[in-house]
Amino acid sequence: MDKRFLKNQIAKFLFRLWIIANLIALSFCLSIAQEKDKPITNENFLRRSVDRVLEDCLKEAPVGSKTVWVTQEDENPCSWLVEEEIVSYLQKRGAVGIEPANMREGDLVLSFRIIKLNLEYPEVKSKKFLGKSWVRREAQVFLSFKLTDYRGEVLWSKRGEEVNSDLIERGLLVDLNNKSYPFLSPEVPESRWGQYIEPVAVTIVVGALVYLFFANR
Repeated sequence: MDKRFLKNQIAKFLFRLWIIANLIALSFCLSIAQEKDKPITNENFLRRSVDRVLEDCLKEAPVGSKTVWVTQEDENPCSWLVEEEIVSYLQKRGAVGIEPANMREGDLVLSFRIIKLNLEYPEVKSKKFLGKSWVRREAQVFLSFKLTDYRGEVLWSKRGEEVNSDLIERGLLVDLNNKSYPFLSPEVPESRWGQYIEPVAVTIVVGALVYLFFANR
């Protein structure tokens, strides 16, 4: 009797242990799946669009193995991001410097100008009434480039553009924004349902007040 009882207890313990192990494994798998599905930050999303413009344009620049100095043609609060991506791209091809103060004969200067660099949430979408809200995220990148020699003679120039968008669950936007830079934390527009419900609600309230006014006379 004692042996049967002991075997049952051991069997129950092993069964519970098996259930706990499976729950832990399931939780781990779900966490990995959620991590994979998590969208990239606004900064990385914008960098990806900038990289596509660089890949399309700078591959044609006659840089060779010469040292290239990177400079911006005008002041822009987004310039640091573009400059970092240009330097990273050119470092794969040779020596790169920033601001040609120590330029030597034979060096080249790659200047860039930001025509437009914008990240925004153009619209809010809902798949069904009272369902999850999804926000469309869009990056717009328009850049121009000019390559000159140490004398200032223009050797090459080009413009490039990229427009990229995706859908983000509204509840995830807080983690994707970067409050340190306004251009990486755009405002979320009002949903279409909100645009329709607000006028209807105002009409109902006004109608109810008018009804009560005449009903109490």
